[in-house]
Amino acid sequence: MVFLNYIKDCHDASTDAGEVATANRPDIGFYEGSATYLAIPASEDFDTIEDYTFTGCTALEDVYIPANVTSIGAKAFSGCTALKTITICRAKATSSMTKKKPFGAPATCQIIFDKTAKPKTQTS
Repeated sequence: MVFLNYIKDCHDASTDAGEVATANRPDIGFYEGSATYLAIPASEDFDTIEDYTFTGCTALEDVYIPANVTSIGAKAFSGCTALKTITICRAKATSSMTKKKPFGAPATCQIIFDKTAKPKTQTS
């Protein structure tokens, strides 16, 4: 189980692969890992998950996205072949999210909008 403390900002992985999302760069850019569960931290520092952020994370099965995220790229989860559930802590999709669902995830992936959702605990 992975709980992210920061996410690298990599619009162009060849030039800024090591930068951390900050208030000056308010987006999520790229994640590499082999986790099956991923909880994105709530933060005022970012509100967007860009295209290809989680591309190729083939072990990823379940993702929690906090309410501060208002936009998810159309291909943010492309190549995440095992992805079963994306839980977004919002009552409903933003207009940006509606246009881009299922964010590149497999057609069988369930997108859940639940404003009371909480990330799994580290002991679950």
